[in-house]
Amino acid sequence: MWGYGGGKGWGGGGYAGTWRGAVSAGARPKANAKGGQRARSTTSTFRGELIQRLDGDLVATRADLAQLRDDKAALQQDKDNLIAEKTALIEEKNTMETRMNSALERASDAESALLKVQKEREAMLQKHSRELQSSNDALHQASMSSERQQKSHDERMKLAKRLQEEAEVSNKKHRDNAGAEYDLREKLRNERDKYKSSSEKYQRIAEQAQKALEQAQKALELEKKDHQVTARMLKRRSEETTKSSSSLKK
Repeated sequence: MWGYGGGKGWGGGGYAGTWRGAVSAGARPKANAKGGQRARSTTSTFRGELIQRLDGDLVATRADLAQLRDDKAALQQDKDNLIAEKTALIEEKNTMETRMNSALERASDAESALLKVQKEREAMLQKHSRELQSSNDALHQASMSSERQQKSHDERMKLAKRLQEEAEVSNKKHRDNAGAEYDLREKLRNERDKYKSSSEKYQRIAEQAQKALEQAQKALELEKKDHQVTARMLKRRSEETTKSSSSLKK
């Protein structure tokens, strides 16, 4: 509270430091009758000063209270604004999280689709590889069979040539034996016919195997092109989805 004279208060007694003590001290009658009037005058002066000070403090206190109310209202408004901003930020955050989760799901679906297409492509390539290997094996077998037939044909040709030589020798020796010459010629003709028939048969087999191999290779090339186009499209979609997800995170 208010104190005067170095904290001793009015009257310098035990009521120092409070205005109530000052008033009480002034209200008490003095033991000295000669100085009673002077004491009452001093007490009245102290009371007037005290009332003036109290009025000033009251006005200042009211002004402070009004300022505090204004500050409180401003702080409350700031608080409401901050709460509204916080709510808006939370809603925006939730919206961004929802969009990001949706983008991540789309990216995951695109990656799954890409993996599925890649697996299907690998399975198709393996299938065509097996078919191509089977065609190659068939062509190799046909080629080996043709070689065997060619070898057999060469041997028969050698035999036919030898028989022909023998026939010529025999013809020279036995010009009069037309029957023997005829038999040898018929045998040679039959061997040639057999070789020609076998040769044409294996030639047809080799041509069919070659056509099957070419068709399998063309089908494999078409499948490769289709899978490459599909893989590029899925990769492009995955990259676009990843970019969209990255922009949403930012």
